[in-house]
Amino acid sequence: MAIRDDVVVDFESSPRIITVLAPSTEITIQDLHDTLRAIEARPYALSYPTLIRSSGKDSLGGAEYVGITARLLNAQLAFEERAGPDFVQCTVRGGNLVAEDAGGNSISPIYTTSYTQVVYAQSTSPTLLNYTEILDLLGLSGENVAWSNITHDSNGNLTAARITQYTDNTLSVVRKQWDITASYNASNELLSYQMVAV
Repeated sequence: MAIRDDVVVDFESSPRIITVLAPSTEITIQDLHDTLRAIEARPYALSYPTLIRSSGKDSLGGAEYVGITARLLNAQLAFEERAGPDFVQCTVRGGNLVAEDAGGNSISPIYTTSYTQVVYAQSTSPTLLNYTEILDLLGLSGENVAWSNITHDSNGNLTAARITQYTDNTLSVVRKQWDITASYNASNELLSYQMVAV
């Protein structure tokens, strides 16, 4: 976490432009948050609306935390333009960056400048699944399963089957079963497909 002295804000434009000055080519979401909060606290900036709202960094226990997401409010991030002719690659890292305009509509968080190419990787926190859901997904993906009661129509299309998932690769103890049914039109195109847990 750091307050950067190479970041300036044009408060008069809409959206407002937050510029990382040359020669810097990288900024983290945490540093952006800390720096903009420090800029907002300066006397000349107190009459302007907030630049950023961030969330995340909640503890998952131990040393693990969820990521940070920063929302630029009627603002975009830019890296100072370069002289060219070669492009300079700049990076935003360490979380998610999104932006909205004065009306609250989503806009690109990056403002394009001459001879810069900005790379930023958005990330998502994983969805928490319980153990049973994970086992179901493994079964549906084909782990420790066997097919039985398979039927086909006169064209060789699968019309019914049972998928049985077992607790391990010995295939001796059944964990769950699904029945599949399918139907086709006269051109052998799939019309319906259903998989139901039994």
